[in-house]
Amino acid sequence: MRRDVLKVISSAKEITNAVVMTHNIDFVFLQTVVLSTLSRCGQPTITAFADGGCAAESFAHQKNVLTSLGVRYRVVPVDMGPRFRFHPKAILLSGEQAATLLVGSGNLTFGGWRENAEIWTHFESGRDGAAPFLAFQDYLAEVVKRIALPGAVKAEIDDAFSPKSKTWLSAKGTNDQVLIGRVGSGPALIEQMLDSAGPDPVDELFICAPYFDDEGSALRELVTRVGANRTTVLCQAGRTTLQKQAWIATAPIARLQNIDFTHENAENEERSAFVHAKFYGFRRENEVIVFSGSANCSRAALTVPGKAGNAELMTRRAMTLAAFEKDLLGELRLSSTSVVLAGRPFSDADDHPGATHLRVLAARFESGDLLVGYAPKDVSVTECLVDDLALDFMPMDAGVLSVSCANEPKAVKLRAMVEGKLISSEPTWIDLEKHLRATARGRNLADSIRARIRPGAWSADGWAELLEVLCRHLSYMPPVRAAESGQHSGRGTADELQEFTAADVFSASYRAPKLNAVDPYTGVSEDGHVLSLQRLLLRWFGAGQQEPDDEPDINDDENKSEDDEIVDRPERLPSTPGSSVAPTERDSCRIAQLLDQLQAALTSAEFLSERGPEHLAADLKVASTLLCVGLRKGWVERERFLDLTRRVWSSLFFSSAHRRNAGWLEFLFDTSEDRDKFIKSMRSAQLSAALIGWYLAVPADGAQQSFATVRFKLAAALAVGRMPWLWHSEDLDELAAELGILLTHTAEPRLSPEEIMVCAEAEWKQLMQRGHALRRFESAVSNMSPDSIREKIAIEELRPGDLLWQGEAGFYIMRHGWSRNSGTDVSVSELRGEGVERRFKASHIVPVRTLLEEEVVPRVCHFGDRPREVLREFIRELSAAFTAGPPGS
Repeated sequence: MRRDVLKVISSAKEITNAVVMTHNIDFVFLQTVVLSTLSRCGQPTITAFADGGCAAESFAHQKNVLTSLGVRYRVVPVDMGPRFRFHPKAILLSGEQAATLLVGSGNLTFGGWRENAEIWTHFESGRDGAAPFLAFQDYLAEVVKRIALPGAVKAEIDDAFSPKSKTWLSAKGTNDQVLIGRVGSGPALIEQMLDSAGPDPVDELFICAPYFDDEGSALRELVTRVGANRTTVLCQAGRTTLQKQAWIATAPIARLQNIDFTHENAENEERSAFVHAKFYGFRRENEVIVFSGSANCSRAALTVPGKAGNAELMTRRAMTLAAFEKDLLGELRLSSTSVVLAGRPFSDADDHPGATHLRVLAARFESGDLLVGYAPKDVSVTECLVDDLALDFMPMDAGVLSVSCANEPKAVKLRAMVEGKLISSEPTWIDLEKHLRATARGRNLADSIRARIRPGAWSADGWAELLEVLCRHLSYMPPVRAAESGQHSGRGTADELQEFTAADVFSASYRAPKLNAVDPYTGVSEDGHVLSLQRLLLRWFGAGQQEPDDEPDINDDENKSEDDEIVDRPERLPSTPGSSVAPTERDSCRIAQLLDQLQAALTSAEFLSERGPEHLAADLKVASTLLCVGLRKGWVERERFLDLTRRVWSSLFFSSAHRRNAGWLEFLFDTSEDRDKFIKSMRSAQLSAALIGWYLAVPADGAQQSFATVRFKLAAALAVGRMPWLWHSEDLDELAAELGILLTHTAEPRLSPEEIMVCAEAEWKQLMQRGHALRRFESAVSNMSPDSIREKIAIEELRPGDLLWQGEAGFYIMRHGWSRNSGTDVSVSELRGEGVERRFKASHIVPVRTLLEEEVVPRVCHFGDRPREVLREFIRELSAAFTAGPPGS
């Protein structure tokens, strides 16, 4: 009972998920002490289940000082209905190699985790095997069934028990301890305890619980049904809710034992602490079967079956009598002084009935949509106030409504008609799913960005360490989240769902949005330049505020209060100059290996098929920026950068394991249950800027471009044509601003700011025009095939470097000059992937330049003169580059 829960947590390493169950909750204690402790154990995802009534009450008192709720940690209110409570207490720490589980009596408060006399049963996967953890997973599944909007919460629980990442799930053990409990279904807890204890006669029954029902009926039923030769009820004088009148019926067959629990301070002075532990011991000779955990000796906890009753969780363990007396009874101070029971009902702070008024049970914001779950489900909601502003809402499923929000909201409140009266809910926090979706690996990456990209630390070595952490982050696969119940599901095409740009990219007046003057060095100190890159990456990655490095001081003599909150302090940066030394040969070898890992991760079928769109968008922003910065710093060779980019883009945009002629992004969009949400989740000015900046970072070759460079530009234009919504932000000015900041760190340093601006705008405009020209071309020939039009092609000569269109087979490049009338097969290079050679009959070869003639592909409104002009110019550029230096030359 003297176990310090925070010390147990501190001893855990590399935790990815922390799941907590509690009745009462102290948000300030969680946000300061607990969050600080967990941040040193791997930055895990934190999911805390709490009783809905207690959470609402605590939030009302502490809301003004809560900055991380719904952003860094999730609290899930659980509603057990009128008169009953969500009452289990447990802590799961799940890592990739090991897991820890504590099941006990302590609430998520200073008292429950440090001050009170609490009882905890401690499981370790390496010692006890996976069985207790799998039993806890089953219990969690029952809890999730009772919550509102369960999709995101279920994904976090699935992640904590994912067989793909949690090797400890296969651990075997001999531990005979088991869990028993209930969540609004099944037999009463007393039945489960009696069944698990077995039918043999009991020599002595021990009961330790602070709270009893007013009539003492649960106590009387338990004592009577066990029928032990001796029953001892452990009571702390002045703290128990057992009443004198309720004890009378049980007194003839049981005895009261006065107990206390004390702490000692540094001066050896003792103070009494609340005995909040709950355990029931069934002794048979020298063995004791102990049930310990959350259940008080009350009707709501023990004797109510079926849908009613509290949610409770207990462990069963067999102990020797000596161990029981040492580890449990020995922790208590037993007194011969009689226990004086009160003659009036107590206010039961642990078991009081739940409220029946209007309650918000969950509020989740994602991609502009706020979903609100509430109870009772059948009330008529009349008003929804988001941050005190009344907004239009749309009823979805029973007990669920939807609100559109332009910015990230903080709190929501409902008004509704209940029994003819207008009532209001209490304000409730909102979970910002964009931030909560971050994984432990992602938070470690954010920490590495803060640590490595700062004055005095930013160097080739720091950049390589960032790449290494990024690769570890990319290897971790959190489960993809299912859509919430009632969430809109759009199945239209990208064209139907989005208008990509208001301007016609082929009009004479079209130009790319104007960039601000981009100056990599002038006017900004080197320290400021480095910190600018750090801020850019943290913002693009979606990293929230930095967590405190040190646990706040705790006064063990007093309970924690709101006034004890510790605010985050900005990190102090060293003033030593950063290193500009070129990478050593050892550094270069390490960088080469890391680039291979990065390429393998970003082109992996597992990664691309299982990565959710939100994670994928953030990953691409960070990976592309680091690559472009590495290229400009000279840490990545030009040829390796170009090759890696081509391979990654091929997987993203041109070829996937499922479709030979469609990239993974197109495949994921087409197969998404909600295409509208897919676009909202990926599309942003930041990602558009990152992709365009990645394209602009490809080094210029001078007057004569290499074939590899022009081939990459063709691939980029096709990427724009295939998924234009990815390259066009809804706010082009915001896109231009983001791109300008990025170019500050990735633009060619030999160019002047004006030259950077002019070149970037011109390249951007050209990319958009070429992409849309290819899009319109593919639309115009979508109903054609090489067989259906080959007779219309008048040309006989096939030129080296010709861009070929082979229908469903995709785009190819002519390697050598050839005659279409030769009657032989000809070898051509695939545009996508590795540029694999493939053979077609010469007469079936279709050069794109011939399809630009109106005699072959008739003129239509969307594919007129200007798109054809753009493609003719592009094809001439490709052919010239091939002639100057074809592949392999």
